[in-house]
Amino acid sequence: MKLTRNRRDQEREQELWALIGTRLRIARKAALLSQAAMAEKLGISRARWSMYERGRRPIRMIHLDDCIKITAVSWSFVMEGNEHDVAKDVRSRMRAARQLEGDDNGAGGG
Repeated sequence: MKLTRNRRDQEREQELWALIGTRLRIARKAALLSQAAMAEKLGISRARWSMYERGRRPIRMIHLDDCIKITAVSWSFVMEGNEHDVAKDVRSRMRAARQLEGDDNGAGGG
């Protein structure tokens, strides 16, 4: 049986990956890592990491888990934008990273 997905579901999924990508970018910047450095730590290309951050490609769960460990953020931050499980110093660096790029989308406070 082949499952079909309607256009609205596809668009919603793309929006979710874009939000996750934004949060990954903020987490990476808060960890003071370049895209190349993060990609190297994950054992992937910089281009692949860039696609993850832009929401152009769904991130593999193993890479997501490693990214969370490397950047010291929480699953709830990456998936929902919830910062309550993130250490205070990391939250502070994330806010600074968002201010520097003028982007607070997808990474709500809390």
